[in-house]
Amino acid sequence: MSSNVNANDYVVLDVETNGLSSIRDDLLSISIFKPDDNKIYDRFLPLELSNEVETTYINGITKEMLKDKSPLTQKEFDKVINDFELEKRIILIYGSIDEKFIKNYLKRKKIKGFDKLRFYNFKHDIISSRFSEGNITKDNLCKIYGINNIQEIHTGLNDCILEWNLFQKMNGNKLIIINNDVFEFNDDYIIPVSYLTTYTNFKYCIKDFPKIDAEIKEIKKIRIDSSEIKKFETNISGISIEHLINTLLNVKDMNSETFLFQLENKKKLKKLGKLPSMIHQIPILLNRDGTITALNKEDEKRVKGMGFLNNRGTDLFSARVLTTNGKVTAAQHRCMADAAEKFGNGELLYTTRLSVEIPGIPYDKIEEFQKFIAKEGLVTGGTGAKVRPVVSCKGTTCQYGLLDSYAVSEEIYRRFYEGYREVALPHKFKIAVGGCPNNCVKPDLNDVGIIGQRIPNVNADVCKGCKKCAIEAACPNKVAKVVDGKIQIDKNICKNCGRCVGKCPFHTIEDGAYGYKIYIGGRWGKKVSQGKALGRIFTSKEEALDVIEKAILFFRDNGIKGERFAETIERIGFENVEKQLLEQL
Repeated sequence: MSSNVNANDYVVLDVETNGLSSIRDDLLSISIFKPDDNKIYDRFLPLELSNEVETTYINGITKEMLKDKSPLTQKEFDKVINDFELEKRIILIYGSIDEKFIKNYLKRKKIKGFDKLRFYNFKHDIISSRFSEGNITKDNLCKIYGINNIQEIHTGLNDCILEWNLFQKMNGNKLIIINNDVFEFNDDYIIPVSYLTTYTNFKYCIKDFPKIDAEIKEIKKIRIDSSEIKKFETNISGISIEHLINTLLNVKDMNSETFLFQLENKKKLKKLGKLPSMIHQIPILLNRDGTITALNKEDEKRVKGMGFLNNRGTDLFSARVLTTNGKVTAAQHRCMADAAEKFGNGELLYTTRLSVEIPGIPYDKIEEFQKFIAKEGLVTGGTGAKVRPVVSCKGTTCQYGLLDSYAVSEEIYRRFYEGYREVALPHKFKIAVGGCPNNCVKPDLNDVGIIGQRIPNVNADVCKGCKKCAIEAACPNKVAKVVDGKIQIDKNICKNCGRCVGKCPFHTIEDGAYGYKIYIGGRWGKKVSQGKALGRIFTSKEEALDVIEKAILFFRDNGIKGERFAETIERIGFENVEKQLLEQL
């Protein structure tokens, strides 16, 4: 087979780095290989953005090896361009990280000439049926092509040589990976449209292939009798998309033109081998000291229970720091900011449950992180099938607040989040406290929600039936109306916001009874359920909290593992649940 690759047209570049961010992490080394004459350029760069080398186990580079190294200069870069003919040749890379790091490094050093370089990321010659999970590495592909000299430690220069050998072996052909099976194909192969719908990643990969239309045309209003889908053998999974398409195309037998075309098209694929499967059960975590830790599922589950959630696609974790209903002191804020810079990536994220998440924490620093924030009384948690931290609005600091929602929610937090920490539930259980019917924190979309109330006490005897009624004007929901010379308020639709209290100069509504309206069975997410209000407004805080306790215990005793409280209520019936929650109060 003639070669489609000319060594005179290319140079190969590889870099070693201290992380994946070209903005925050250091470029540790640059390696260049000129394949036509085996000329090499290989040099280390000093640490400038970080004081630590966190990638030693990958590239073998240590902090000591970078000591006293000098940065790249314009003069040296110009010489490299000239010696390796970088402006004339295509610069081969495998993956986009090399180009990003070079670009940002030169920009940071104000070195000119990057815009004259032409990079070709030949990883784009690979189409995969799934998003890369780490097994589509040049090492694995080299093994499939029988390329030797694969080393455990990835130095830049060795990677350059491996990449060149791999590029030669591919010989201008493309690779298509279906699950873990690797096939080689050229431009004559037509990718079946069914791949675009079967494998979600294809439409993203194919955009880099100019000869392939990645647009998926939706077929609408096609009705088909399932009895017609019997033309070809099916696999264990049942009817495939190819079978359906064949039926829609009226392919009646295996001798049809369409089927024969499909058969001939498949013959254009050359199977090369099989990639190893990724082992998700034992992720390898990089520690700051250059060592690695094998984290099994039990470890991951354990730290998740502590409030540390894995940052997807990384070996780092987010610490979920609990607040008391979103309220923290200035000292606690400073402590979290210091912890984010010391252990994480310097960022603080705020959750919908008013907790604070600090991402970018290594596994081996979790215990140290907890000890650091504990000095300001902060803890992590808020995960698992149990009562979750309580959400609250700002309550009486708001002009519309009818109850001290901070105080109420803190009491709920102490009693049910902390006090029920060991109580296992069928699913998570969320509680929210709103200070008034404005519903700012959406208590009715929580498993249990409280909304502050002020029930107007109407003294119709003193009503003058004014033509311009101050009570009627103050009612935001237009529930209060003067009828036959007297103010009337429909208690069935009144929101009990209390805006009418004290508005009448004749003292028709002089005061109102404060209370707690409780909703049960709300939820937010993929399945939305609006909670229903219990048919009683509680004027006693103790009674309201007792109802919450009864709701939690009812869910514990009657819920099915994996279902939310809303589903439990729907299964048993709201009236039945309400009856049990209100009895003996």
